[in-house]
Amino acid sequence: MAPVARLVVFALVCVLAAPAAQPAFGQGASPAEARAARNYRQCMQLARSSPTEAFEFGLGWEDEGGGPPARHCQAIALMTLEQYPQAAERLEALAQDVFSIDPEIAIEALAQAGQAWYLAGDYSKAYTVQSAVLERQPGNASLLIDRGVTLAESGRLEEAIQDFSTALLSAPGHPDAHLFRASALRQLERLPDALADADASLRSNPNNAEAYLERGNIRRLLGDVPGARADWVEAATRGQGTMVEETAQENLQNLELNTEGGG
Repeated sequence: MAPVARLVVFALVCVLAAPAAQPAFGQGASPAEARAARNYRQCMQLARSSPTEAFEFGLGWEDEGGGPPARHCQAIALMTLEQYPQAAERLEALAQDVFSIDPEIAIEALAQAGQAWYLAGDYSKAYTVQSAVLERQPGNASLLIDRGVTLAESGRLEEAIQDFSTALLSAPGHPDAHLFRASALRQLERLPDALADADASLRSNPNNAEAYLERGNIRRLLGDVPGARADWVEAATRGQGTMVEETAQENLQNLELNTEGGG
């Protein structure tokens, strides 16, 4: 079987695909506030679809007095452009500047900075920022999952499992918490527990291709070849056009080679 896949990187999806997760800049009733809200929506839409244009828009808007919303849009555009360190630095600076005005927005910006440092591969900085945010919101399931993924990528699997477990206390049945805990448990060779978590993740989200991939990995290690094959087929089908499909197909090919060779 091919080497098991790394933990799925979901943080960027959280940042770029969920407008509700963005700080609520520009909300208000006056004409100026309404105009700022329109600019912010337009800029954030561009940040996901045309990030270079969004960055230029944000710079021009900042020159015209756009303030923190314009700077936030620039940072998210840089995230889409995969310029993660620059995005993280801008988000941290933004959080510091708005903390006295709106701590909620500052915390959200810091959470995104942690995601950016993670995506940059700087797990030490990601952990530091994520821990600082969690000091203020210790029961936030999304933040706990983010930090758990950072810990797992750093090889601190037991600590990662603790974060995922704490997240599940705040958000019982959370599919990502179960999925990532399953991966960490598998790496620690605690396979029955890992299988239970993979099953729980799929109960919460039956369409999750990553969970099928993970459960297939666990079942193969447990010697359940038919179960592994079925899960990887499902992962390839549900994850068409993604790295999940590629990994599942590779696992299936290696499984057939091992089976034909008597493995």
